[in-house]
Amino acid sequence: MNFKNIAYISFTSLTFATSAIAQQAEEGYVIPQLNGFRVSCIITETGDTMPYIPLREYVVTAPKSFANADDLNRYQKYRRYAPSVYGYAAEAVRNYREIEAATRDVNRKDRKKYVEAKYEAMNTQFRSQLKNLTKTQGFLLIKMIEKELKIPFFDLVKDMKGGFTAFYWNEFGKVYGYHLKEGYLEGRDPILDVVLKDYNLASPSAPVR
Repeated sequence: MNFKNIAYISFTSLTFATSAIAQQAEEGYVIPQLNGFRVSCIITETGDTMPYIPLREYVVTAPKSFANADDLNRYQKYRRYAPSVYGYAAEAVRNYREIEAATRDVNRKDRKKYVEAKYEAMNTQFRSQLKNLTKTQGFLLIKMIEKELKIPFFDLVKDMKGGFTAFYWNEFGKVYGYHLKEGYLEGRDPILDVVLKDYNLASPSAPVR
C-alpha cells in the first residue's frame, strides 16, 4: 500500500455517485435537423434564426521560467499528471458541496446513513480507476480538492468517515512524508501553486499553455 491508497479512501469519503439529470432546452431555442444532425439555433428578436454554438472555456497562461532543472522537472511532472485527476477533483468538490446542502437539516444518524449509501455507490463506480493512481497523481488530487474547499483532507475525511478513519490515514500517510492535517497553503510549494492555478474546480475549464 502507498499514498495512492490514501487518495482513494479520501476521495471515496467525500465524492458520491449521483444520477444524471437530462438537459432541458432553454426558452427561445429550437433544434432543427441538418443532414441528419441536430443543430442548436436561437430565434432573434427580429425573427431570424442563428446557429448557437457554446464554446468551452479555456485558460491560457504565459510560459513559465524556473530557477533550476529540478524545479522544471517537478513542474513538468505535475503538469503531466494534473489533467488525469482534474475530473475526479471537480466531481469530488461538486458532490461534497451537494451532500453538505442535502444533509444540512438532518440529524447525525440520518446523515451518516445517507453518506454510507452514497459511499457504496461511489465505491462501485470509481474504485478501479482510483486504485491505479500514482503517488504524484494522488497528491495532486488531494491538493486540488483542499485548495478549492479550503479544508484540510484530514477534516474532510473526519467529517465523512469519522475521527478514527481520519487518524488512521493521516498516520499512514506520514510514512510516505504526507500530512493530511496540513491542508493546502499557497506559497508553501510555488511549483504546485503554478500548476493548480490553471485548474478552476468551481468552473471547469481546460488549461492551455
